[in-house]
Amino acid sequence: MLQNFATEDYPAILQSLELAVKNYEKLKNSLSLIELDTYRNSKDCVLAAKYILDKSKDSQVLFHCITSLRAGILRDWHTLPRDLINYIRSLLLNYLATNYNKPKYVTPAIKSQIQLTISSIVKRGWLQQIDNLPQDTEECKVQKQLFFQEVTSLLSNPDLQLKEIAIKLCQELITEFNTDSRERIAALNIPYFMHTSAKQAFQENELKEIFMMTVKMLAEIIQGEINPMLTSFFLSCFS
Repeated sequence: MLQNFATEDYPAILQSLELAVKNYEKLKNSLSLIELDTYRNSKDCVLAAKYILDKSKDSQVLFHCITSLRAGILRDWHTLPRDLINYIRSLLLNYLATNYNKPKYVTPAIKSQIQLTISSIVKRGWLQQIDNLPQDTEECKVQKQLFFQEVTSLLSNPDLQLKEIAIKLCQELITEFNTDSRERIAALNIPYFMHTSAKQAFQENELKEIFMMTVKMLAEIIQGEINPMLTSFFLSCFS
C-alpha cells in the first residue's frame, strides 16, 4: 500500500516527529510549532502513519501523528489514492480496537482523535455521491456498507470495549454530519452547500440505520438478552 515510499525513510521521519514534539512540549515557541506544521503539511504525515503507530509508544507523538494524519488526508483528498485512504481508515479502526485498553499511551485524547479522524474520512468519502458521478456513487455505496458492517461486527462482539468503540464512532459520525461548526466543516475542504446537502442525505438515510441499531440494542436490554449489569453502560454511551 505504501510501496511508493521507501520504508528505510520511516525511522528518520519518526525521529524527526519525536524531536519536533519534544521541542514543542519543552519550548512552546513559534519555532517548535513551525517544526510540527512542517510535518503536518508534508505527505509524510500520511505515508508514515502506519510505521509511527506501530513503533511509537509516546502519547504526544501519537496524538500529533493522528492529528496530522487527519489534516493531511482531508487536504490531499483529491491526490491520494482511494485505496490508500480506505486502508488508513481500516488501519485506524483496527489500531483503536487492539489498543483500546492501553491507557498509558492510547489516552482518551488519542481515542477521541482517532474517532474524529475516522468519521471525517467516512464523511468525506460519502460526500462523493453529491457529485453524482457513477464511479463515485458506486464506491460510496460500497464504503457505506463496509462501515456499517464493521460497526455491526463491533456491536455483536461480547467485549464491552469493542461495543463502546462502535457506539462512539456512531456518535462521532452523527456529530460530523450535523455540526454547524464552520471550523470543522472548513477542515474538510468542501463548499458549505455540500455539507448541508450531505447533512440532509445523512438524516434521511444513514441516521435511520444508526437509529435502528440503537433500537435493536435497547430491545435486547429490555428483553434481558444483554446482561442487566451492562445496561447502565449502554445507556451512558447513548446519552
